[in-house]
Amino acid sequence: MTLLETTVGGLVTANPVWVGSSELTMTLDGLIACVDAGAGAVVAKSVNESAAARRRLDIADYAFVSGAGRVRPAGAARRGAATAC
Repeated sequence: MTLLETTVGGLVTANPVWVGSSELTMTLDGLIACVDAGAGAVVAKSVNESAAARRRLDIADYAFVSGAGRVRPAGAARRGAATAC
């Protein structure tokens, strides 16, 4: 097995795959899921956002969009589909 250990700024992680600040890292459960899925590190969403900013995140809608620009149901998303907010 290939060793993927990476050091960045003195921080040693098991691999170079890091999850950036996103909806995936908004909650403790999301952070844990990212680590359980194998992320070497995760960047949590800011905790100092205003109440208005939190409401915007809570009401955001997401969709998978095909290469032809058609919205696809999450279960029907195929390779090449993009996530849009």
